[in-house]
Amino acid sequence: MNVFDVVKEIIEKKTYFSPMRGVFQTYDDEIERNSGISSYMVNRILSMNRRFVRPINEVQIYSNCLTKAEYLRLLASFLPREKYRWQEYIKASSDFRCQSCGRVFPGKTAKGKNPRCPGCGGKTTQFPSDEILKHLSRFFRVSTREAKQYRTLLSDEQIIEILKGFGEETTPLLKKMGIAEKAENQKKKRSLEEWA
Repeated sequence: MNVFDVVKEIIEKKTYFSPMRGVFQTYDDEIERNSGISSYMVNRILSMNRRFVRPINEVQIYSNCLTKAEYLRLLASFLPREKYRWQEYIKASSDFRCQSCGRVFPGKTAKGKNPRCPGCGGKTTQFPSDEILKHLSRFFRVSTREAKQYRTLLSDEQIIEILKGFGEETTPLLKKMGIAEKAENQKKKRSLEEWA
C-alpha cells in the first residue's frame, strides 16, 4: 500500500475508516509499519485539491499528537466522499528564460507547460540555474546562496565567460542555456557598430 492508495481510501472508499468495519487494528498496524506513508505526504497530496486546502490546514496540527492511523481516520471522517481525481502535483519552482526578451524569472510548470514571461508574455525555456550556480560558487569561492545573488548582477556575457573558463565540462551547459549564440551575435553586432 502506497501513499496514493491511502489518499484514495480517505477520499473515495472510506472502507478502512468505517466504524462498522471492525478492522481497525490490522489496518492500524499496517499503516504504522509502512514507513513510506507519512502524514505530511498525505496532507500534501490532499491539499493539491483546492477544496481541501483549508480543512487540511485546520487539522494538520493534530498529525503530531495522533498516531498515523488515527490521523488518517480523522481526515476520512470529515472530508467529503467523492470520486478521487488525480490532481496536478505542484513541483518546486525553477528558473525560466524568455525566448523573446531574455528575462530570467522563477516559475513553476503547470500541466507540463512552461509559464509565460511576466514581462512580454513570450514563450520560455527552463534555465539550468543549479548547474550555473555550482560553477559560479566554484569560480567566486562562495556559497550557492551568495552565488545566486551574484547571478542576478552578472550579464549573460559575463556568465558565459566564467563558464568558458571551466573548459569542456561546461560546453553542454552553454548549449542548453541557449544564450551562447545570442551573446556572440550581440558581441559581433557591437564590434560592427564600433568599426562603422
